[in-house]
Amino acid sequence: MKLDVTTHWNSTFEILDSTIDLRPAICHYAERDSAYVWLPSEDDWSRAESVRKFLAIFYNSTKKFSGYKYPIANIFFLELWKVKDALRKSSSGQDFLRFMTMGMQIKFDKYWSECSLVMGVGVILDLRYKMIMVDFICNKLYGLMGVGEAEKISGAASELYNLYVCAAKEQSPHVGSSSAVDESQEDMTDDFMSYYAQVKGTQVRSQTHRSKLEEYLKDDLLVLNKGDEFDVLEWWRARSGKLQYPVLSLMARDILSIPISTVALESAFSTGSRVISKYRISLTPKLVEALICTQDWLHPMWGKETSIHEEFDEEESVKIEETV
Repeated sequence: MKLDVTTHWNSTFEILDSTIDLRPAICHYAERDSAYVWLPSEDDWSRAESVRKFLAIFYNSTKKFSGYKYPIANIFFLELWKVKDALRKSSSGQDFLRFMTMGMQIKFDKYWSECSLVMGVGVILDLRYKMIMVDFICNKLYGLMGVGEAEKISGAASELYNLYVCAAKEQSPHVGSSSAVDESQEDMTDDFMSYYAQVKGTQVRSQTHRSKLEEYLKDDLLVLNKGDEFDVLEWWRARSGKLQYPVLSLMARDILSIPISTVALESAFSTGSRVISKYRISLTPKLVEALICTQDWLHPMWGKETSIHEEFDEEESVKIEETV
């Protein structure tokens, strides 16, 4: 059985998780001991199960992002879309969950709009997922609007790649030259490919017109056996030579190395630092719990982000002025 830590939100999830697993034992004990009056009702169990499922998504994602192996950007989009989907579903779910997640969704959507494109590009640069995973996630999140959102991410990847190509050409005329079109053969190639498209009845695009990014996206996905490990940065490093992906590998190196957070795991789970500062290290655990709970209760009424101990400071200063 987990113990409660008043300043760590993850302890709430761990307690719910272990308590719900022990539900048969708790109910059996209540039947045998008539003096046991703390048995939760069916409605309480149902709410606890809903909250556990909701917090599990945040719990698992936070652990992955703050792990000791320092995850790279290819997993950010894969994890955060689950959070966004959970918030979206909770907004039309039970009343207590909807009330709890309103502020969370506003904050999440703010940051999602700022970084979703970069995170999507990170997924594209993982050869296990590419655009197929982006299309799948956008369809789950946006429904009919998913096609447009996926095109935004695809367009951002193409635009970013073109910037890298221009920068590489300025530094060295040989970098990326393998994908350049030979102008002396351009007309002949276009005529031949046009004739080939007419014969086959399909629109065929010349290989010489494909960028390295398009060639990479056209290749099959990498399928791994269950349990196999894959280092995507090492894969791109091995293909950074001039013959395969000289420019795209530079783009992958820069995008995939972006950290999602520099916050340690303990800091991500803990809210105590917002209350216990260097000037408030003598607060008792009971008072710390009261400050945190009261702050959460008053936020919906205030409609703003104000720390409860700041309000207490103002109240104390008023009392001092009155006594003086």
